[in-house]
Amino acid sequence: MTENILDEQMNFFNTKNNKEQQEGGPNNESNGMWNDENDEMIKKYMKDLNDDLNKSLKNAEEYFHKAIRNNDDSLENILAKYNIHKFGLGTEKNIELAGIYLKKAADKGDNISQMLLGHYYSGSDIGIKLNDYKDDDKIENLRKSYKYYKMSAQNGNIISLYNKSILILKGVNPKYKTFNEKCEKTLKHFHFIGLFNERLYMLTKLLRRNYQFKDYTGSLLLSIMLSELGDHAHNVNASMLWTLKRKTMQQFTEKYNIVENLKLSLIKELKNKEEKEKEKRKNNIHNVYNNNNSNNSNINGYKKCDKNCNDNVRKNQKDLNQIDHTIVKGDTPYYYEKNINEKIKRIYKKNKNASYSFSK
Repeated sequence: MTENILDEQMNFFNTKNNKEQQEGGPNNESNGMWNDENDEMIKKYMKDLNDDLNKSLKNAEEYFHKAIRNNDDSLENILAKYNIHKFGLGTEKNIELAGIYLKKAADKGDNISQMLLGHYYSGSDIGIKLNDYKDDDKIENLRKSYKYYKMSAQNGNIISLYNKSILILKGVNPKYKTFNEKCEKTLKHFHFIGLFNERLYMLTKLLRRNYQFKDYTGSLLLSIMLSELGDHAHNVNASMLWTLKRKTMQQFTEKYNIVENLKLSLIKELKNKEEKEKEKRKNNIHNVYNNNNSNNSNINGYKKCDKNCNDNVRKNQKDLNQIDHTIVKGDTPYYYEKNINEKIKRIYKKNKNASYSFSK
């Protein structure tokens, strides 16, 4: 097997490095040390890459030779022969034979082979050589390039569709004469190609997701962005979404007002309830205060006792005419006798005919 692709790069690198050393190299020793270390790293990287490529080519050689054993006219057989002769896998490189097999694969409908031939006839070096390529007839070469790009685009190759459209704008296809005709033909192609841009694709997917989840605001903004980027179909989408957004906002505003009114009424009701509760507590405190004052005036000077004791005191206060029969020694309740005696004296002074007695 001949030298692989990276051998030429390694030779170029070594030649450049030797030339710099012969010219004296950098004056600064530290920079020279850094360059030496950097050169070693690059050499090691290129060597590792070269080893990996050799290993891959060796495996590819094995599989390509297995593919040509049947010696049939299948597409796989033709492509295997193309790669064997192009890269020199187990044989000498032969770019003329590689070109012949690539053209056979393109004629069998392989869109990659068709695209590569389009590159070749447009002036790119793809590692083959064909006899019908004319160095002095650029227009004829571009027509052949357009032919293969068109075949590849019809088979679904997006790169070939783009290159075909560029050649139309350059006037390679005589069918489209005016500039407007060329633009009208290629505009749809460029628009379709633009949709395959990762960012545009993600924006379109995000728009559909927002619409699916009824996020009409997000959908509207994304439609406007895509419309500004040149996706004219989203002009209509933006218009429809704007109408839908206005209806949605109107419904939202109505529902919001209902909720706000209900909220205000509930707050007002709670405030009224709190005021009533405060007034009620205030009245209760006032009543309790008045009752305490009344009780204090009724039992002023009396010793606090149980309920029966207080009932007896009140009864004696109402019926003091029977004091001789009710107040006897041993039956007197547990209150201050001095105070009650004074009260009895004051009451009986009003009735001069009454007689009374009390224990001292």
